Amino acid sequence: MYSLAFSILFLSLFVLTLALRFWLAARQLRHVLANRSEVPPEFAEKIPLEAHQKAADYTAAKTSFGLVTLLFSSAVLVGFTVLGGLQWLSQTILPLSGPGMAYQIALQGDQALLQILKDTRSALHQLKPMPLEQVVVEGTEATEVASE
Repeated sequence: MYSLAFSILFLSLFVLTLALRFWLAARQLRHVLANRSEVPPEFAEKIPLEAHQKAADYTAAKTSFGLVTLLFSSAVLVGFTVLGGLQWLSQTILPLSGPGMAYQIALQGDQALLQILKDTRSALHQLKPMPLEQVVVEGTEATEVASE
């Protein structure tokens, strides 16, 4: 009984967190796209409209990809916790390594490897080289670099 109650609590909080993250990202996207056409007055003298639009497009693309990554990570998390992925991994490793320390190390290593593979998907996308452009800011040259 406690197991079922904990699963329901876990899934409820997980869905609530997921919904909140999607709502915040959608809100961010709406705001960025709604204000794409004009530079805020505080920065209008320093930032050209083209640079502002490029930054808005980058933010929109990054936020959209973040939502896809969040959905993928969520599916992996639910698959390994609630749907029995960890149990399957354990049952697969046990006959290969035998009980004891080797089994525990192999199980931890496989979990770490799966986490690395899950995170590598989004990390590789973010490693795509961004072109550096020279922009003039108040008469000085500055290198525009996309930052996290």
